[in-house]
Amino acid sequence: MNSSIHQLTNLIIDTSIIVMSSLTICLSFGIFCFILYHLIKRKHSANRVALLLIGNMYLTLLIFCILLLDQYTGVIQGHLYLLISLNDGFYCQFRAYLVLVSICTIFYSNTLQAIYRLCRVVFYTRQSLQSFRLYQILILIQWIICFLMIIPTFVLGDFKYLIDDYHCQIEYQSMRSTLLNGTLAYMIPMNTTIGCYMYTVRKMRQGNNSLIHTMTHIQQVAKKTT
Repeated sequence: MNSSIHQLTNLIIDTSIIVMSSLTICLSFGIFCFILYHLIKRKHSANRVALLLIGNMYLTLLIFCILLLDQYTGVIQGHLYLLISLNDGFYCQFRAYLVLVSICTIFYSNTLQAIYRLCRVVFYTRQSLQSFRLYQILILIQWIICFLMIIPTFVLGDFKYLIDDYHCQIEYQSMRSTLLNGTLAYMIPMNTTIGCYMYTVRKMRQGNNSLIHTMTHIQQVAKKTT
């Protein structure tokens, strides 16, 4: 009885992930194609950098969901037919590596957007920090860094096959890989993103306060002259 309930629960979770991944793939692909079309057609648009960064984010989301869908089509077979193992060795570990890389790129793509907004608001006079070419290079660097920083985990064999879950991932008991990847793939981009937005908001408030002070001073001078 308990095993049947456990199997049913797993099947519901697997099905939900497959459905949501499929919907996200369709949505992300549509939005990415729409953005790509506008980037090609409107080469002199003022919003090209913003579109480029949004397109990068949807591309990372698209790749992540494709990998997740591939993973869980195997997982649901294991839970449905109660297979002993679906471990296919290298491919299982390599797919887990790509999944973690795609998660990493999602966080870093958000960081790039935060950096761009910071440059537009705080360093708006420096056009070089808002150039299309610069963010093309930064996106390329983002992908290279994300692939490289997960390599140690892959090479050290920290992606283990979980018999009950029918896929490979980092074991929770592996403190080395958990701390390393948690710091590189999550903490650094998240803290950078939050820091950029906090500094941007702070500068905007300072600018508003300065504007209010200036307007108040002008009104006071105008009253004195009248």
